[in-house]
Amino acid sequence: MRRIALLVLSLSFICSFSIALEVKLIADKVLYYPEKDIMEALGNVRLFWGDRKASADKGWVNFKTQDAFLEGNVTVEDEKGRLVAQKVSFDSKSEKYLAQGKVLLLTKDGLKLECGKLEAYGKDKFRAYESPIITVKESVLKASEILLEGSEAEIESPSYEDKSKSILITALKANMSLDNEGKIKNIRALGNVFIKHVRDKSIFQAKADEGFYDVTSGIVKISGKASAFKDKTELRANEIIYNVDTGVMRAVGETRMVIH
Repeated sequence: MRRIALLVLSLSFICSFSIALEVKLIADKVLYYPEKDIMEALGNVRLFWGDRKASADKGWVNFKTQDAFLEGNVTVEDEKGRLVAQKVSFDSKSEKYLAQGKVLLLTKDGLKLECGKLEAYGKDKFRAYESPIITVKESVLKASEILLEGSEAEIESPSYEDKSKSILITALKANMSLDNEGKIKNIRALGNVFIKHVRDKSIFQAKADEGFYDVTSGIVKISGKASAFKDKTELRANEIIYNVDTGVMRAVGETRMVIH
């Protein structure tokens, strides 16, 4: 669960391309079209600007529109991490950047993002789609789409697993909040929520319309057709509260208990 938001901080290096900076270009062949103010590079392309560098098989820079495009074995690096993709485009005016084709982001802080496409808008809004997977140490988040904006994340079809705490959460949608240090504060899951937690030899499994997991306190709350199974006990209630650290389960409101 640690520092999923490092994605936001580390992705900022993608958004730092500016034609206003001094750009050094090296390639096997460089062509310049003065009527369009476009420079095209072919073969072993290497770009250097500020403290960043990029490499690709080919690319071009449009100085008039202030955008650029790299294609073929693209790598973009700075002190925060490394981005690998088949294609990367930069649009400095709109501050929109797109990486596509087997996208892989590796940060110095240990975060790994894999997806088909990754978009960046400005410096604090990112969209990863086409089966994105985020891995941080023992935490893995899989989804169909992840939208990060500041300290909030919206996730489609999430499957979140923290192996260090032996907890799994799946749902149709989820909202994730992060603190100032980039750690997850809580996860709110919506639609077909399923939660599984293993503590020693005890297994807690729950289903509901909604679920809320407070990471700091270790409290799980489920509501809306809530049902939970722990050992040989089944609970059905308006709301069920479970403590991940202690393994204590309790019901709120109208309750039905079945001992199997």
